Amino acid sequence: MYKFLDMTDEELKIFLIKIMQSVYTVLLWLLVCMLFGVYKKYAFFTGSPGWQNILFYGLFILSGIAIYLHLRKKWKR
Repeated sequence: MYKFLDMTDEELKIFLIKIMQSVYTVLLWLLVCMLFGVYKKYAFFTGSPGWQNILFYGLFILSGIAIYLHLRKKWKR
């Protein structure tokens, strides 16, 4: 039923480390995006978006895809 019940201590340790690394990776990515988006005000625009807003959203999407692919690769191992 639960995969982690059949694991040895070493396998369980590796599994928990993967979980922690994944959580920390996503949290770090979100904090960096929040820093530039909210605090530096690149996520907000009035009227039409400027080049900084377009660059921010482009990098936000590309880095999100890169994080997703990285985590998917990590969990397939």
